[in-house]
Amino acid sequence: MALARPQIVVLSWGLLDDIRHKTPAALFVAAIRGEIQTSLQAGAEVLIVTPPPVIASQNNAEFTHYLNLERETARAMGSSSVVWIGLNRGMREYLRAHGLHAADFANPGDTWHPDGPGHALAGQILYYDLRGLFGASPITAARQPRA
Repeated sequence: MALARPQIVVLSWGLLDDIRHKTPAALFVAAIRGEIQTSLQAGAEVLIVTPPPVIASQNNAEFTHYLNLERETARAMGSSSVVWIGLNRGMREYLRAHGLHAADFANPGDTWHPDGPGHALAGQILYYDLRGLFGASPITAARQPRA
C-alpha cells in the first residue's frame, strides 16, 4: 500500500463536540499537535481553518477557549508550513457589517451547523482569505504567505 503524500492538509474542527464531550484541554491540544506533526512529516503544507460561526458557538466562552487553544497550538509548532486561517472571525465580522447573525444561516432547529447558504458564504469568505494570503499563487506557497 502506498503512503499518502498530501501537498496540503486542511484541519478544521467544529470544536463543539469537544465542548459537549468535555475533552480535557491537554488531550485536545495533543490531538491538534499530533495531526499537525503527522501532516508536516508527510511533507504537507497545513492550513488550520476555524469553523464558521453557528448559533451554538456565539457568546460561548468554552468555544472561544478551544479556538484559542487551537490557534496557540498551531503557532507553537514554529513552522511556516502551518498557516492559521481565522474563518470564524472573518465571517463574524462580515455578518456584523451586514446586520446579519449566524441564526440567519442556520438549518431550522439546528444550532450547530450552517445551512446551504451559510456554507456557501463561509466558502466565499475562505476563498478571499486564501487569496489574501497567497494571491493567485498555488497554496504550496504557504511557506511564504503574503503579508
